[in-house]
Formats: sequence, C-alpha cells, structure tokens
Amino acid sequence: MRSIYSIDQHLEAVLNATVDPETGEISEEGMAALYVLEGEKHDVYLAAAAYVKGQRAEAGAVRAVAAAQVARAEKHERHADRLERWLQMNVPEGEKLSDARSQIVWRKSTGVDVTDPEALPELFWRVKVRTERTPDRPMIAEALKAGDEVPGARLEHRNTLSIK
Repeated sequence: MRSIYSIDQHLEAVLNATVDPETGEISEEGMAALYVLEGEKHDVYLAAAAYVKGQRAEAGAVRAVAAAQVARAEKHERHADRLERWLQMNVPEGEKLSDARSQIVWRKSTGVDVTDPEALPELFWRVKVRTERTPDRPMIAEALKAGDEVPGARLEHRNTLSIK
C-alpha cells in the first residue's frame, strides 16, 4: 500500500542513502543526485517535504504500536500480580511445590512496617531534593512581551518552516 506521502522510488532511495540519520543533513552527492532526478529546486524541496511527512507519519504509527504494546505488557503484569496474590493466599505457608515448568517456595524475609511516621526521629528520614534547574521559557516570554527586562534572556523572532 502506498502512502499518501509517496515520492518517486529513485528519489526516496537517494534520500535514504544520503541523509545523515543523526543530523538530518543531505550530503553534497545526495543534493547533486536529487537535482538530477528532479531537475528543479522547488520540485526537490517539495519532494523532500513529502518525504518528511512520510517519515513523521511512520514515526506516529510506530509510537501508536509501541503504546499499544506497553498497554498490553501492563495488562499482563497486572494479571500476573493478581495470580501471585491468589497463590500467596491459597498455597499453605511453608509448602514447597515444583514441576518442570515452575517452582513455588516460601522464603523468610524481613521488612520494615512504619506504624507512625510522625514518631520517627529525623535521623531516619531521607530527603529527596531535585537539583535540576531549567529556565521557565513561557514565564520569561510572558515577562518580555509585557515589556519587563529579564537579565540573561531576550525575545528572538524566528522564521519556522512548516510542512503540511
């Protein structure tokens, strides 16, 4: 089945072979081959834009499949957890069972049950501190647009390419 973003096979082969997967840059040889294939710069640009849309559509499809697989794995985990709880309630404590597929044994373990957190001395508390700081760009933009001066930041007007 051909995608609505399909482009000429030769052009797609050139793009696949000459686009750097890390940077997205097309090599000089690739650009030369594209011009030979397409003839006009604007045709090359439009074909490359169609290729971009195809790649984005493929990425979206892969993400959707991945999300469905994660949901499926989580369902299996929940089912396994329920069955494990059922086994804990029904297999007599201390009984050992095994066959070629699995083994059930009871192990002794020790855990801490905090019965009254407020009564714990400070020594027994862990404090988790988030040390990562990042600029709050929306707040900075709002302040700059309101005419406020924000040291270390400025509004930058850009032209952003849009492919539809």
